[in-house]
Amino acid sequence: MHLRTRTRTGLFLVALLAVACAGQNALAAHGELSRSINAGTRALTAEISFSTDFEVKTFELDNPPRFVVDMEPALLPNGGVPGGVTYSVDSRGVKSIRLAQNNRTPDRVRIVFDLKSKDTELTLDYDKAAHRLTVREPGAQTPGSMPAVKNPEVTKSAKSTVLTFAVTPKKGDFKIVEKPKGYGQILEVIFPGYAPAATGLDIGAGVVESLSWSDGSSGAVARIATRAPVSHRLEYSSGKLVLRMGQPSVSGVHVCVDAGHGGKDPGTVGFDGTTEKEIVLDIALRLRDMFQAAGARVSMTRSSDYYLTLGERTTAANGSGCQYFISIHGNALPDHGSKSGRRGAQSYYYSPQSKDFAAAMLKEMVLMMRVGDMGLFERSLYVTKNTRMSSVLVEIAFLSDRD
Repeated sequence: MHLRTRTRTGLFLVALLAVACAGQNALAAHGELSRSINAGTRALTAEISFSTDFEVKTFELDNPPRFVVDMEPALLPNGGVPGGVTYSVDSRGVKSIRLAQNNRTPDRVRIVFDLKSKDTELTLDYDKAAHRLTVREPGAQTPGSMPAVKNPEVTKSAKSTVLTFAVTPKKGDFKIVEKPKGYGQILEVIFPGYAPAATGLDIGAGVVESLSWSDGSSGAVARIATRAPVSHRLEYSSGKLVLRMGQPSVSGVHVCVDAGHGGKDPGTVGFDGTTEKEIVLDIALRLRDMFQAAGARVSMTRSSDYYLTLGERTTAANGSGCQYFISIHGNALPDHGSKSGRRGAQSYYYSPQSKDFAAAMLKEMVLMMRVGDMGLFERSLYVTKNTRMSSVLVEIAFLSDRD
């Protein structure tokens, strides 16, 4: 690797870029790393700033080639993310950047540049007045040409979290993408035209667990991990992007849960011999417990293994006074056949008032169960046609599918 600095002291450089005042004990805090890549040359610019002076040492490692920068005394926000953060940058000569608070020396911050080649050339500069260290490849854009988005202000309660990002000027339309994560989910907020300038946050107790940053193809990406599915709303006004998240409230809602088949009617039989009636009853009971824990009232058409006619199911639902009816089933192909694409969940409704409810059920099944979306259908099925409330019949998956 070729390294050039203002002092031109050679390849394997130990550079004293700033000397802390004698006897100074305060750490240089508020370190946030920003990265940007020139669209034409693919050259990287990386910057980190602190609140006070700090000392810098650099060295190189081989197999694989790496360039290491140590700064001390220095402290990342909140002591940094445990284990550090890795940013995939894929510039002309740098694969990724790793940033962490050093375990052995707690007042040291280390940045590791994972290089594509030992011939990668980097320039290292220190702006003493701004307490800012800059590492860039030849042809990189000048510092500040791509605005940085930093960690948001956090306002939270037991059931809601609000993140407020300062984003001025607005560079494009902000987007949000949902992804599954265990019992929770991931919300990725995309900031077009911005470079990430933060190491992330451990948000602690509440709806949101943590926030981390990465570089996307169009700009910075804030990756927000939640502990459970959340409702969310993204708003932009006067230089602030506000993401509001909360637990969907079902307090006081009355739901009737219908486990399909039962008793003498096993439903379809899975490839391993498990019957549909067993699987859907287990799911129905779990769903009942989840609804009740969230404050909802729940009626069941059956809570054990016995047979009900379709008429008995709809009579029970209509007589319960419930607001929502969910009939749970498992799908199958004839003779356990296998066709390409026959994997995933389906949702059926009859009345227009049930369409949004059925669509929401399908979306959550696909997201939380990590199955394919096999479609939303309007059908004249007995249990959805003959119930008076918002009703849906869901096929949770193809039990005939070995995968």
